Amino acid sequence: MIQDITEKRQKKKNNLYKVQADKHRGEVLADIVRQGAQELVETVERGKIPLDDADAVKRQTMAYLAACEKAGSLPSIQGLARSLGYSRQALYDVMESGNRPETADFLELCRDMFSDMLSQAALSNNVNFTYAIFIQKAIHQLRESVEIIARPAAPLGESVNASTLAEKYRAALPAAVDTDEEQL
Repeated sequence: MIQDITEKRQKKKNNLYKVQADKHRGEVLADIVRQGAQELVETVERGKIPLDDADAVKRQTMAYLAACEKAGSLPSIQGLARSLGYSRQALYDVMESGNRPETADFLELCRDMFSDMLSQAALSNNVNFTYAIFIQKAIHQLRESVEIIARPAAPLGESVNASTLAEKYRAALPAAVDTDEEQL
């Protein structure tokens, strides 16, 4: 009888907690969507920050970091891109192209800093560790292994054309040997 009562209580508690958890999860997701929509509206109203102007990019980045601190969220390269009015890929293109070296260097520094912040948060168990590992690999390009690239080698050595080879051996023959082309 005690076992039946205990099982009934556990079922009631689990159902109650699941309902509360589902309600809370919905509220959290609604807040995330609301915040994202607000950021998008602000970005559209502000317009794009010119990526040629490294000082403007730095000022907007500091504003973005202050907003992340106030919201209690970690900065990301996607969030920074949105804050500047661009896509994540547009920022990667700037970093890889070298057309705007001061801005590219600053954005690389930001990406490394964001990666470090994520690492610190994961090591102190303040973010989901699995998610942090995935983001570090996918976005921040960190790896735990060495990549080995197999290159096919010429098993017989360097290839040499026939005339070069014939000249090499002709030069090695003693002077008394007839080197008629037809015999070779």
